[in-house]
Amino acid sequence: MSDKRPPEQLIMPALQPWLSTKPVGEALDEKRAAARSSLLKALADSNFATIEQRVCLILRDFPETRDSDTALLIRYWRKFQSDILLEWRPFQMEALFDLEKMESISRARRHVQNDLELFQATPRTLSLRGEAQIELHQYLATRHEGAPELRFYLDETGNDPQSRFTGIGGICILDWRQFEMQHEALKYWRDKQGWPETLHFNKVTTDIGPYLKLLAELKKRRAGILFTGYAAPARRNKQEMYIALIGQLVTDALKRAESLGCLNSPRTMTIIKEREDGFDALYLKALEASLHELLARDFPGRVYLEAVTPMPKGREVLLECADIIASGMYRREVSGGRHSKDVLAEAVMNTAGFEDSNDPGALYRYFTPK
Repeated sequence: MSDKRPPEQLIMPALQPWLSTKPVGEALDEKRAAARSSLLKALADSNFATIEQRVCLILRDFPETRDSDTALLIRYWRKFQSDILLEWRPFQMEALFDLEKMESISRARRHVQNDLELFQATPRTLSLRGEAQIELHQYLATRHEGAPELRFYLDETGNDPQSRFTGIGGICILDWRQFEMQHEALKYWRDKQGWPETLHFNKVTTDIGPYLKLLAELKKRRAGILFTGYAAPARRNKQEMYIALIGQLVTDALKRAESLGCLNSPRTMTIIKEREDGFDALYLKALEASLHELLARDFPGRVYLEAVTPMPKGREVLLECADIIASGMYRREVSGGRHSKDVLAEAVMNTAGFEDSNDPGALYRYFTPK
């Protein structure tokens, strides 16, 4: 996450910077107005089937790409063709035969910006578009933007009043910038499966195939991931237990990251959790305050909390993984049968390495009563 301000020419508080200041009725004929409306609707519906729609998304979300075809090309490849980039690692020039051509992406950008007058370049760039120096400047700015980021995807388990323990499980990404391409590739793979519903451990019946496939894909990307699972006997106030467990999990994960040489420079930390309206309304601020205090005390000047972000599980594949990990950990503790859920729980433990005390990529603890 970066605390840099955007370039001065992008600061236009009185305007929406991606829309032309020209009256639409005068600037566009009826056909172009319809095309513009259709493209904006596709964005709103998260429909990114065409090059034009994908380019439009990147121009909207990454302002630096509005001024640089180079930055746009890099963002496009990383977001929509990360699977190809991974296949060609280390990168070789022959990969260009498989990747979307620069001219196709540049043509789509010109149509979006010049014909439809959306997400336009800054006036200064419009006057300097043909000069190579601005391309290099914008590319370098993109490459060095932001500090390294630790990112957690966590889910809780044992919410039922009759549960014997409360648990937190999920994954910690040690360097999000390095893992981001793997994340895009995992999302792309997940979307191609055509599974109609979000995967929830508690919905497992007999077919655990999709769950095992997702765990296998996650395991392929294990480098840079720390699997985490913490639990303790349930108490009356489970919300307080939840906050305490997250604090202990974060502390130990950061110490493990330090031992692996991953805290050699200041970095931000983000926690993504499943949205729970009741908990978030009552306890989210307390959780954030607790984490701020913890980081200031134990990791001063080294780790800064960026945000605790609640998110619907169905919109994030790594939250699906966190659900499977947390619930699998719980099932392993309370049941030893051969139900499909028990088989899946065993697969979780094997994937995460929770039962291997020598695995540096796993943190697993059960806090027994004193």
